[in-house]
Amino acid sequence: MKIRLHVFYQLIHLLYCFDNNEFYICEDFGKKITNIKLRDFLIEIQDLGVGEVFLQNVKNDGSAKGFDIQIEKEISILTIPAILCSGAGNEEHFVDASRVKNLSALA
Repeated sequence: MKIRLHVFYQLIHLLYCFDNNEFYICEDFGKKITNIKLRDFLIEIQDLGVGEVFLQNVKNDGSAKGFDIQIEKEISILTIPAILCSGAGNEEHFVDASRVKNLSALA
């Protein structure tokens, strides 16, 4: 599937989910999982000139179980800043997630 996107903003907020051993873009706050793989979409938006990406694992949001550090492989292709959010419950979660390569910030 070719992704068509017109970039008007420097930051893009992506909702994603992990399903069937793959990361996918989600819609409607995780109620609908698209067939668009997160890694493919990250490459597309980066090529289009997006300056920064805010990544939110909707199924991890509010869980206080820690950030989704499995995302490291997916974001390894990025040359733009990446912000990861959802899942923090204590200081150790921030320490663990700070070890993920290619992350610029945690929220």
